[in-house]
Amino acid sequence: MKAAVKLKKGAGIIFEAVPDTGEIKVRIGQNRRPQYDWPNRMVLPGQILERLRKNATTFFYPPPSPIEYRGATWIINLCADPDEYHNALIGLDEAFGETLPIFNHPRAVALSCRDIVGRLMKGVPHLTVPTTFRFTANETGSFQKAFEAGGFKYPVLVRPATSQSGQGLLKIDTPFDWQKIYLTHWYKKSFYMSQFVDYQSADGIYRKVRIRFIEGRPRIRGWQESPDWLLTGSRTELLDDRPGYLIDTIQSLATNEKFLTMREELARRLPLDFFGADIGVRGDEFILFEATAAMTMSSKSEEQEQTSPLMRTVYQEMEADLNRVLFLPRSWSDKVKSLPPVRMTLS
Repeated sequence: MKAAVKLKKGAGIIFEAVPDTGEIKVRIGQNRRPQYDWPNRMVLPGQILERLRKNATTFFYPPPSPIEYRGATWIINLCADPDEYHNALIGLDEAFGETLPIFNHPRAVALSCRDIVGRLMKGVPHLTVPTTFRFTANETGSFQKAFEAGGFKYPVLVRPATSQSGQGLLKIDTPFDWQKIYLTHWYKKSFYMSQFVDYQSADGIYRKVRIRFIEGRPRIRGWQESPDWLLTGSRTELLDDRPGYLIDTIQSLATNEKFLTMREELARRLPLDFFGADIGVRGDEFILFEATAAMTMSSKSEEQEQTSPLMRTVYQEMEADLNRVLFLPRSWSDKVKSLPPVRMTLS
């Protein structure tokens, strides 16, 4: 028998899920108690999430028994990665995809797979989109076969399908480097292989801009530089120790017609309500690294107090934009309903 829960007028659902693997990380928090770390979720500022929960019920997928929610008028979907939450996104789409406004609709999230989003972004003006190929490693030769099937050239990047922030990322420069992978837990796992594009600038520095998109409106979220090609970290800081340089850099990008055209078209092609994109920068050339709702763009209040005035402004502007859209479900995109169901996209 299906249980029923009746929600009060105007209430909604915060949709969460256990990863398809059934695995999460546990660590000891500041209160000396176990704290769960949920992978690849949409990260909302704590104050906003707390405010949302006051007029919502939290639903975890999969439930131990069937349950029906009556009277819900909106859904906030926190499952941000289609590889991590494949089953949950299908379940959410089949239950509510056609009937309720969903912030970060599962059909839009499904489009953010690294290989699918790469195909979506092919042809975006002034944006280089590296070829990306998804495969499952069933035998020791799976990686070399994927290399051949994708028409790749050395070097390539290989990472587990659910990897973020450089976790498990390997750069394969020569045929002799495949051995690096076989030293990891690779068997029966899904991977992405991407063509490596050298984005080193003439001065020997690698540069990356992080853009956040809220309702299709792009703003610069962060900027990173390094003499190393591997720019990682869930928090991309804005070079706090060089505020003058950073301000000049942002102003230069803000008047760069190629950059503005590129990011507007990127926003148009991926109909997520809230997501981020990491873009390599080499002069007037831009290289897509990823575009995903699983990207960390906010931070805890106590962390904001310890950062620079410039970063605090970035956080405050983003929170103001989120406050404006999250509590107006009628403003969330309806065009996602015309997209294929998640089950078809991720089949």
